[in-house]
Amino acid sequence: MEKKENIPQTRSVFLDWGNVVSKLTHCYRNGLFPILIGPKGVGKTAAIRKACEELSKEMYTVNFSLRTREYNLVGHYDTRPDGTICFTSGPLIRSMQEGAVLYLDEINVAEPAVLIRLDEALDFRRELNNDGNTIRAAEGWWVCSSINPLDRYHSGTHELPGQLLSRFPVRIYMTYPNPATEYEIVKMHVPEVTRKASDLQELLLAINQLREQDLPYIPSIRESIALGKLLVSGIDVKSAVEMTLIDVYYQWDSSIVDSVKELLRSRLLIEFD
Repeated sequence: MEKKENIPQTRSVFLDWGNVVSKLTHCYRNGLFPILIGPKGVGKTAAIRKACEELSKEMYTVNFSLRTREYNLVGHYDTRPDGTICFTSGPLIRSMQEGAVLYLDEINVAEPAVLIRLDEALDFRRELNNDGNTIRAAEGWWVCSSINPLDRYHSGTHELPGQLLSRFPVRIYMTYPNPATEYEIVKMHVPEVTRKASDLQELLLAINQLREQDLPYIPSIRESIALGKLLVSGIDVKSAVEMTLIDVYYQWDSSIVDSVKELLRSRLLIEFD
C-alpha cells in the first residue's frame, strides 16, 4: 500500500501533453496541495512522479483501497526481539519529518476514519498529534492526491468530504489525449513502433472511438502501449487487437463482445471470429 521512491535518481518517461507537470511544480513553489482528477490510465501518477523528478523531491506513495487503515498511513507499534515495544512511523509521519512529497493515490476510496486522520495534518498548522507527541511538517513537505471519477467504471469511489476537498485548493483534470498525441506517448515507450506507424495510428483511432461508447470498461493508455509492444514483437494486428481490446469484454454479456467486434470490424476492416 505504501512505498518510498528516490525520484531524483530516476528519469521517467512522460509526455506532458496537458502541461500538468508545470502546473504541479507551480503548486509546490506556492505551497499549494493539488488534486488530480481523471479516469484510470491517463497518467496521473506519472505526472506527479515527473513533477517530483523536476523538483528533486523524494516521494512517498500511499495506494488507497478499502483495506487501507489509519495505521497504514500514520504507523504502528512493533515488538522488538528483546520484547520491548517500538513505534514504526508510517508514510504520513515520515514524509512530514523529512519534508518529502506524500502522494495519496485514489484517495476517494479511503474509509472515513482514515480521511479524518489525514485531514488533521493537512490544515494550515501542518501538524499531527500522535499519542501525545506533536509531529510538525518540515519545510518542503508537499501533499498531492488523485481521485477517479464517481462513475461505474471506478468501483469503490465515493465523494470526498468538503472539508478534506478544501485542503486541496488546486484541482487539475486529466483525460485521454487525442490520437496523434497518444501515438507520441506510445513511441516514447516503444521507439521501434515507428515501423508499424500506420497500423498503430489506425488502432489508436479505434481506441478513441471505443472510449466514446457506453461500455463496462474503457481502454486506457496502458492498452495503447501494450498494442505498440505487441506489434513490434511480430504478432499480427488481429491477434494484438483481440488480446488488448476484445477479450477483456468476455467477462460480461456476449452482446457487449459482439458490439465491440462490430465497431472494430468496421473501423479496422478486420474479421474477428
